[in-house]
Amino acid sequence: MMTRFSLVLLLACSGLTAADPEAAESQAGADGKYALLCLWRGEAAESQTFRSRFAAAAAPLATQAVTVEARVDDQANRALVQRLKLERAPMPLTLAVAPNGAVTRGYPQIPAKGFAPAFVGPAFAACLKAMQDGHIAVISIGSATLAGTAETRATAEAELLKALGLPAQADAAMIALVVPPGRLLGKFRDPVSREQLDAALAKAKSGSCGPACGDASCP
Repeated sequence: MMTRFSLVLLLACSGLTAADPEAAESQAGADGKYALLCLWRGEAAESQTFRSRFAAAAAPLATQAVTVEARVDDQANRALVQRLKLERAPMPLTLAVAPNGAVTRGYPQIPAKGFAPAFVGPAFAACLKAMQDGHIAVISIGSATLAGTAETRATAEAELLKALGLPAQADAAMIALVVPPGRLLGKFRDPVSREQLDAALAKAKSGSCGPACGDASCP
């Protein structure tokens, strides 16, 4: 019979977390690391193969991410399943979770190029987290002609601009208003008032498409 010490040593060597996946994910975030969640249902051969391939694909990212395993039909993982809304999700599945708790990518299959593309910058992760929490994101985007632009643009990040369909180069600072599940409601030349943002939200709620239709707010 395997001793408790041997079992702990085996888990440590594999890099996979067996107990309390939520605690492991939370600790990864506290340490500024991603969590790569390997999720499966049942003990079919497909699930076992997926878990083996997951471990191999995650290994090169050991310094950046914590790998966590969780069987979704185990009642001990019920809280995790409910929080991530996994009740009807196809299994097996890998989720990449940023340090702030945002789910940045889901993989129903192990990607040939690995999980590195799921690692996004902090601004992108912050926007994703806002959307996933049902909040509105107000994003400040710098201009190549304004002071302080380098810092502002580093915060906005090229990947986030690309995802929102915003220009990588702008001749004036802008404010972008993004609503769940990730729709660009409008973009406004800076400075913009709270009243303008409220008006855009009111138009969206009334059924009008708002300033994003003809970009009326950003001539």
